[in-house]
Amino acid sequence: MVLLIPISKGSATADNNYQYNLTELAQVDTNGAAFDVEVVGDMAFIADFTHGNPGGLVIVNVSDPANPMRLSNYYDGVGTPRDICVSGGLVFVADDTDGLEVINITDPLNPQEIITGYTDAGMVNGVKVVGDIAFVSDHLTGLHILNISDPTNLTRINLVSLWGACVDIEIVGDFAYTIDHREYQSGLQILNISDIHNVMELGSYMPAADLISPHIINGLAIVANHNIDTGELRI
Repeated sequence: MVLLIPISKGSATADNNYQYNLTELAQVDTNGAAFDVEVVGDMAFIADFTHGNPGGLVIVNVSDPANPMRLSNYYDGVGTPRDICVSGGLVFVADDTDGLEVINITDPLNPQEIITGYTDAGMVNGVKVVGDIAFVSDHLTGLHILNISDPTNLTRINLVSLWGACVDIEIVGDFAYTIDHREYQSGLQILNISDIHNVMELGSYMPAADLISPHIINGLAIVANHNIDTGELRI
């Protein structure tokens, strides 16, 4: 299920901090559990992850956010989609058992899979695309850097091993911000990717937490701690 929620700035408090008002506009049934969403123009692309009854890649028209319309979905019957990245007329789907999948969405009513999965990996959790390069986080093997100039024939340029498991990633300029999972905790690791053939670690932050889903804005890392007991947003 995906919720469409407008955000309006409410009245200011005494310290000039604004309270934000959230109002639900609509819901879209994705046939399972919506795990990730990316909006491009009037289209929302959703990774639906449910064992046994997934929607796979779900495409929704959100031009009228109060009346979203589900256009189509694609699921090849194998795997569990966890993350998506839209680039041009393609959607790259990180599937934790089927690898990296590439789906042609030039016709959003009839998405077509180009490849069944980049399987030279163990447990794909995240994907980010920059130009002809895909950065794929793999829970078991690390950060895969792929040449995707030919989406029918993905080739690996580099594999960067982390101390722990690479469970999520964000790319900003020449830097990759990865979530490095070690035992029962996860931290933030920063990599210099200006030379994708020679990736260098710059630093890391390993709190007593289980971080996930990094977002980098104006020099700040905003991450979620999905620890069951102390889950919160961290900056």
